[in-house]
Amino acid sequence: MGIFSKFKPQDSEQQKAEKFKELEKMFGGDKEFENNAKATWLVSRGNHYGDKGMLDKALEDFEEALKLQPDHLSAHVSRAMVYAKKGDKKKAEQLLEEMPEEMKVDGNVVGTKKDILNDVGQIRIYTIKKDPFCKKAKEYLNSKNVIFEECDLSDRNIVDELVNKVGEENLVAPTFDINGTIIIGFDEKKLDKILENYIKN
Repeated sequence: MGIFSKFKPQDSEQQKAEKFKELEKMFGGDKEFENNAKATWLVSRGNHYGDKGMLDKALEDFEEALKLQPDHLSAHVSRAMVYAKKGDKKKAEQLLEEMPEEMKVDGNVVGTKKDILNDVGQIRIYTIKKDPFCKKAKEYLNSKNVIFEECDLSDRNIVDELVNKVGEENLVAPTFDINGTIIIGFDEKKLDKILENYIKN
């Protein structure tokens, strides 16, 4: 039975007050560690809400977590995911773009934006500007209401990155990287199948 299995929405404030009191006692007045623990707990509860489709309640927890610890990367990502689920992909992408590059506790870096985005899964599409197939591919991803990062192949570093993934002989635009699964070219049927699993997860 999960930590929140007996939890009822109307008990949320009481549950939070009890948990926060427990954490305050545990950390003995060390506000930085205390706030980190409170924020982490809120993110966990918010993710539970999100899994249950209670998106507004989830958003409240993520917002409160970020007031306690503004660089809490999991809170930033989870908040963006809520907006994506609500259908506001533009807002979700903006939040991910603006989130801090790293998270610190007691002066030490404990996480980076790059690592957490890799952990939660990510869609990257490698494109060439003004290419009609790339334009169609981006329109397709937008129609699926998923967050993706566009990687411009006019940048030599991006080319090298893609070559490392597919080899020079397979350097094609568009190419998709969906949580580590590579699709070369715009194959809508194959994308439908992979995105179905990606969205479920």
